[in-house]
Amino acid sequence: VLRDSTRADFILAFLLAHSLHEKYRVGTNGPSFKFWWTGCGPKKDGSITIDTDAEFSDAVKSILAKTGAKATVSVEFDTDGWVPFRVRKRVAGDDEDEQGPGVGDELLYGTKVPRVGDYDIKTQVNGHFIELIEKRWKCNEHGSENNGPGCCYRDALGNHWGLNMRKKKFYASALVRLLSDMTSSLPANQASAPSIPVPVTPRKPSSTINTPFSPIPPRSSELHACLVDFLSKEGVDLTHCESALAERRFIPSVLPKVPVARLIEVTGAVEGDAILLQSFCDTWCARLEEKK
Repeated sequence: VLRDSTRADFILAFLLAHSLHEKYRVGTNGPSFKFWWTGCGPKKDGSITIDTDAEFSDAVKSILAKTGAKATVSVEFDTDGWVPFRVRKRVAGDDEDEQGPGVGDELLYGTKVPRVGDYDIKTQVNGHFIELIEKRWKCNEHGSENNGPGCCYRDALGNHWGLNMRKKKFYASALVRLLSDMTSSLPANQASAPSIPVPVTPRKPSSTINTPFSPIPPRSSELHACLVDFLSKEGVDLTHCESALAERRFIPSVLPKVPVARLIEVTGAVEGDAILLQSFCDTWCARLEEKK
């Protein structure tokens, strides 16, 4: 029977004998049990502890080599040490099923997948720096405790200084504190993100006219001053029309109210210049009132 049996078959066989086959499962490493056979010596001295398939296979080969085809085999197992391999049955109405597994079950069965949000911000930041350390100081010469690539700090002489998880956590925490101290020591305007200059659309020059005369011209000279400023500002010369405008009492405050056709008739200006003069007079008079 042993010749063709696997470790899982053998464990199931002696569990069946005790009606425990539905309460435990077989893992790749465990559950542990001891067994011995006729000719291997007293139980206390000759028993073998089996955890893996390889150990079971070697033990079977030893039995067959020493006893031939037949042998009396004895088994000893302690279910107190088999808790991680116990089959957990879900029972309807169980409070634990409704509210989630307890802490002990989580450690044994891994029923809850860790999420980043479950950890505080300090732990998350430390974890980020641990990843940076592992990436920067990856070492293929020295393996890690998980049989993967190791992590070694290499000094100027090329010496390797192994970094286990405890040391990586310590150095990551120190880096976080250093970065925090550097940031807190900066002035407020430097500790914040640098400001980015925003393009500013050039503003159109104000249409307000700074009249070149000062002090305020006499009322009798307002028309002359307005026409001179109009020439200076807009480049349109209507100073030769001053007499015709004055004769009709078309002073600066009145010109914006004169019909454009009539203004063209009096000044001989083109329509656009006549309209421009009216707009200019509005602004010019407003400026004059501010100075009074």
